[in-house]
Amino acid sequence: MQKLEAQAALYLIQETQPEVQAPAPKVVDDMVLSNRRLTVLLEISRSLTSITDLDELLSHIIKMAAEVLQAERATLFIHDKNRKELWSRTGIGLKASEIRFPSNQGVAGEIFQSGQSLIISNPYEHPTFNKEFDLKSGFTTKNILGFPLKNINGEVIGVIQLLNKKSGSFDAEDESYLGALASAVGIVLENALLREKLKKQLEDIQQAYVELDIAQNTILKETKFATIFELTGIVRSAASENDVLRVIANLRSDYLFDSKLLRSLDIIEHSFNKILSDTEAFAQQNGN
Repeated sequence: MQKLEAQAALYLIQETQPEVQAPAPKVVDDMVLSNRRLTVLLEISRSLTSITDLDELLSHIIKMAAEVLQAERATLFIHDKNRKELWSRTGIGLKASEIRFPSNQGVAGEIFQSGQSLIISNPYEHPTFNKEFDLKSGFTTKNILGFPLKNINGEVIGVIQLLNKKSGSFDAEDESYLGALASAVGIVLENALLREKLKKQLEDIQQAYVELDIAQNTILKETKFATIFELTGIVRSAASENDVLRVIANLRSDYLFDSKLLRSLDIIEHSFNKILSDTEAFAQQNGN
């Protein structure tokens, strides 16, 4: 948040230098717009740290960016390292369905690969512009402003892209403003993605625990029809399907200083191992 506030202050200094003579109407309009943009930057700086839901965060970012930069459409693309794709499931002017494409394709892919912002005044003449999106949706892209989103280490983790400025074309001032926004959004976005990943890992552990408990109850109910070989197979299948113990170990190493999470993992691991040992002991006692 401090970084975004610093960017906002710098932006205000750059954009609102006083004129010596009486300001012309256009100068007044520009100052009003600059103040509006500063207000939005400060509002975003406060709200980004309070929103924990990923979809809500993405929706908030693009809504504010599109509004203050007067764009018809806005989309935030996130890099999927495992699939080497850019994806988005929310955007101004887009349907709710998820969009995915290779991270080296399209204008967003060009921005992601280069790590540089981009202003395009004639998209249909630009070599990486993909006309298929316009053809399928009936939308006509007139101009584009895109900026890479980077984490605290300077690694590009996504792209924010605005289409069709409502009055004229995107310019260097718009680019500078979007850069001030993107510099903080990238860091906040990475934190949200880490929370989402942790949430998914915990859900996988809980699901594996439930499945293992069900498998144990099945063994207890049907033991008279099972051989030791069958029992061992059920136990191993339930235990290895999600590789729960490895996931727990990875979480411990990734979140060394989260004492609450570590205590929860200890409880889950203890219960998990107890189910395994009790089931195998039962199988040995009741085997043929």
